[in-house]
Order: sequence, then C-alpha cells, then structure tokens
Amino acid sequence: MNGRVVIAFLRRALRATDNPALDAALRHANRAQKPVLALVVESAKVGFSDGLGELAARLRQRSVPLVVRAEAEAVHTLAAEVDAALVVADGLLALAPATAPLIIVEDEGLIARASLRAAGPEAARLLLEHELARGLSTPREPSGHRFYRDGLALRGAVVDGDRKGGERAAETALRHFVREELVGYAARRRSSSTAALGSLARPIERGHLGVRQVARAVLAAAQAPRVDRDAFVHDLLVERELALAFEGGALAHAA
Repeated sequence: MNGRVVIAFLRRALRATDNPALDAALRHANRAQKPVLALVVESAKVGFSDGLGELAARLRQRSVPLVVRAEAEAVHTLAAEVDAALVVADGLLALAPATAPLIIVEDEGLIARASLRAAGPEAARLLLEHELARGLSTPREPSGHRFYRDGLALRGAVVDGDRKGGERAAETALRHFVREELVGYAARRRSSSTAALGSLARPIERGHLGVRQVARAVLAAAQAPRVDRDAFVHDLLVERELALAFEGGALAHAA
C-alpha cells in the first residue's frame, strides 16, 4: 500500500464507538503499519458541532487525530497533503479522491442499502428479517498501531474543545430511553404514529449513536418485556432501513 496515511472520512457517523468505517480504516492501516487520520467536513445542520471536542478526545484514545474542515473538497485536498494511502468513507462520494484508493463502508444497518434496493422491497424485508434473526454480534474495535502526530499540526486539527452534546449526551439519551421509554413501546407503537423512536431519533440522525449499538442495548434491557424490545429493534433495523432504502428518508414516526 503506497502512501503514508489512511484517512477515515466520517461523513455520517460522528462517533468513535460502533463506527464500522473507522474500524475498517484502522484494520487496513494496522496491517500496512500506517497511521489513521479522521476527517469531518463542517455542516450547517443543527447540532453538527456538538461534541466535536469530545469526539477528538475519544478518537485519540484509539490513536486517531481528528481534522475538521469547511470546504466540500476537503477529502481531496487532505489526501494530497498527507500523501494518503487509502480513504475509507462511511457513505458514497460524488467524486473519489484521485490521489488514493477509496473504500465505502456504510455506517449503519444490517445490509448495505444498495443491496436492499437491488433486491426490491419485498425481498429486502425478508433479507433484513433473516439477518436480524441471526443476532447482533459485538465487534472488536481496534486501535491504531501508530499515532500520526503530524496530524495535530494540520489545518483544522481538533486538539480539544467543547465536550457538551455529541457522543456522551447520546449515550445518556440511550440509557434514559432504555430505563424510561422502552417499557410499553409495542403498545404505543400500535396506538400512535408519532415519536416511535422517542428521544433516540435525534442522536441517531446526527450520527452520535450507531443503530447496532442502540439495538444491542435495547435487547440487553432485561427489565423491559421482550415484546417491547423486539418491536423497537424491528422498527430500528428493519422498518427504518426499508424507509431509508426505498423512500429516501426515515420512518415518518421516527422523525
């Protein structure tokens, strides 16, 4: 693998935990004995900047410095600056960086949405339900073998900052949901078309929680009836994924 650095381009999953693209970047980099640098491009979306300082701190615990830049072509310019050996992105790019190979790793869901769309709605539902029935494993999350210290001097490097919001607040919301909102979910789901994902809809949408991470926490909540746990996980990993794959958005009651 030519080049000096592997870039993990975090377009959707603004978190250091349960992040398949970050994990893939680290695995490729460790095999090649290269460091990883995470890139986030600034967004005008409400809540985008929440917890970027905390994200940087958590990424450093996995030996990954964070760079935040404003320009749309940031991945291309950064790849050239650092002599990138590989770019791993958590979503499709309009234009792949010319200076490095590109790997796309979807950041959530049981099956890639392109595969669901190719199968069609009915077959996609069967595929998702089959995959869900196989269970959710807890992935091993690698850390980098090498820390890219030059990354701390790059333009846009986040060394520290505000730790409000972001991943920590999302984890608090997840604990609250499991403790306060999960019991009775199945009944509320049958009687109401609003707020089915409750307080978790926003942190999931913002990329601060991974859907597999949420599903594992819900399934492990022994205090909640199994019917409530199963109903929520089915909505999250089957109904929501079908809506995103075929309707271009989440379930109406998850917004």
